[in-house]
Amino acid sequence: MRITMVSYSDRDGGASIASYRLFENLSKVASDTKLLVTAKKSNHPSILSPPTVIDRTLAKLSAPIQYRMIERMYPSCPRGHFSPNIFPDRILKRIQNTKPDIINIHWIGHGSMLPETFSQIDVPIVWTLHDESAYTGGCYYTNDCSRFQKTCGKCPTLRSTKEHDLSRKNYLRKQKAWDNIDLTLVSPSRWLAQRAQSSSLFQNRRIEVIGNTIDLETYSPKEKTKAREALELPRDKTLILFGAVGGTSDPRKGFSKLSEALQKLDSPELAAKASLVVFGGKTSKEEFGLKNIDVITIGHINNEDTLAQLYSATDLFVMPSLEENYPNTVLEAQACGLPVVAFSTGGVKEMIKHGENGLLCATNDADTLSHNIELLVNDRLQQMDMSKSARQESLNRESSQSPSEQYMKLFRDLLK
Repeated sequence: MRITMVSYSDRDGGASIASYRLFENLSKVASDTKLLVTAKKSNHPSILSPPTVIDRTLAKLSAPIQYRMIERMYPSCPRGHFSPNIFPDRILKRIQNTKPDIINIHWIGHGSMLPETFSQIDVPIVWTLHDESAYTGGCYYTNDCSRFQKTCGKCPTLRSTKEHDLSRKNYLRKQKAWDNIDLTLVSPSRWLAQRAQSSSLFQNRRIEVIGNTIDLETYSPKEKTKAREALELPRDKTLILFGAVGGTSDPRKGFSKLSEALQKLDSPELAAKASLVVFGGKTSKEEFGLKNIDVITIGHINNEDTLAQLYSATDLFVMPSLEENYPNTVLEAQACGLPVVAFSTGGVKEMIKHGENGLLCATNDADTLSHNIELLVNDRLQQMDMSKSARQESLNRESSQSPSEQYMKLFRDLLK
């Protein structure tokens, strides 16, 4: 079986990392597996970047040009929150050159693959959804907008007041292009699958739920004292971990809510017990609005062994995102035995069993988020019990049938 996967990148962002991990696992059982990307970050020989200088230059310029066009059309739209589909792609020939039996598409944001390209592919397509842009007129997350259930338009993300805006035009283009194609959808979370099924684009499509995969040997509990020594972290404090991978300026990532929650705990007494550790982005005590609690910034981590070591060195992970599908960081934290404190949003609430391997609170509820963080900081016994349950939950996910096995089963079914 020749499998061709398509993703904007292999390592740039959570969706790309999820596709890369799946690619690695599929390659073990289907040797003729290739991953076509626009922005290649790894050196894997079966991950193929645009072949010519012209292709690479156009790929590099495509996203910024399209986002700039959207900024001119809709000046109030936050940059990067709406997926442009207004620039010709050059992916079809690359797909055809691999002579695939089946196509597995992943995150194709930044306008890296047009709706019309789908209709020119003559083998079964499996599209793994990593956000909501597939079934909307272009926004990556809808913020509870339900206009995608019909035909979009008057888009809140674009800050548009017109029914026949770019979101409506893009939606109708998708509707026309995908009318008669062999398309099956995969969602890592039940939440996203249900949202996709409620859209007029995908209401009659087959949608399977298959979670993201993770290497449970790399991401496993390490000896905490040694991990802290290696990373030069305090040995005598409870360490609260936060991943600012998506940046602190994106409201969806909930930085402001975490800041609000921590400010409620910002006392000399708690500061003597706990510190905040931030990875993936640079921030400071002042940005969090803290006077007492120390903020230790690790910065961006490219090495997965080091990232697993960081999870093991800390005591609890906070996920304050207001909208999420099936975040890698929660998978990674749980695999390393970290209880997760999070808002009950999207697919996150499917990953955390409240009171067993973590604590959930209502989305936007900074008071309860603060309470849950304080609870685990002060209750070492509960923290340790949840740590064991978090690791066990990761093992349970892989024990019955791994995600790569589920994908192979789906591929064989579609090729019958």
